Amino acid sequence: MRENARCCFGQYQNVFLLDNELTDLQSTYPGQYEDYINRLSAYMASSGKHYANHYATIRKWLDEDSKSKPGKNYDYTETYEEEECL
Repeated sequence: MRENARCCFGQYQNVFLLDNELTDLQSTYPGQYEDYINRLSAYMASSGKHYANHYATIRKWLDEDSKSKPGKNYDYTETYEEEECL
């Protein structure tokens, strides 16, 4: 493959990535990158939307979904007697 040549990926062959971009996705998100490439491919095919940078879009989605979502902290320190009403 030529350097700086984009190859097409995804279910609809409409996601364009450079070799180094694909390599980065493979090494950073080995179990997820293919799903996100296909997700972007299907979304663009079904919606008609286009993105200026497919790598950046996939990276953004992966980064957002990889962050742990903060759960609610239910720390009840008050105690109540057995027959006391709340």
